[in-house]
Amino acid sequence: MPKTYMENVEAVLLDCNSVVDQIGEAVKKNQANGVFTKTSWVMFGKSDVQKLRESLEAYKMALSLGMHAMTISTTHEIKNDTTTIRDQTDAIKVNTDAILARLDHIRSSNVPSKRKRIEEWMDDVTTLSKYAESIYEGTTLADSVIDSPAMSDVPFQTSDTTVVGPGTSNSNRPWDHNSDSDCPWFHTMKPLPPGSYF
Repeated sequence: MPKTYMENVEAVLLDCNSVVDQIGEAVKKNQANGVFTKTSWVMFGKSDVQKLRESLEAYKMALSLGMHAMTISTTHEIKNDTTTIRDQTDAIKVNTDAILARLDHIRSSNVPSKRKRIEEWMDDVTTLSKYAESIYEGTTLADSVIDSPAMSDVPFQTSDTTVVGPGTSNSNRPWDHNSDSDCPWFHTMKPLPPGSYF
């Protein structure tokens, strides 16, 4: 957020406090022994306080404009951050597609039985890649409906034709978990044996 925005808002707040203090002084000036003097108020105090009230209204409008400018600036910064995240998820999607394509090619070849462990490892990688792809789809979906009202109440259709929305659950799918600790299959992935290559 630009520093000038904060400085302008602080200046307006100080001016508002000054006007409020002047109003209090004007009221005290038109009092005698704690009893309000009506004549003095009508002749002098009322017009002075009215001018101060008009000044206070002008400062209120300036403060409102300043807060609006700060909100726009913050929203712009958030948009820049989400654009960066979107670019990163696009790169993840490209890498995920390449991994899945490579694994499909390997599976289509005749793999000897002695390399069964590598096949199991490929299954684990496929599951992990699908998990990464589901994160990408969730990110792009959130980006497309971020301005939609009550979007949490609107179910959406995933690629496996399962409706996801309030009151529904798809916890049986491994890539629907939110963290590694929620994915038991993630911790069971077996490392490739030394010297095993595609």
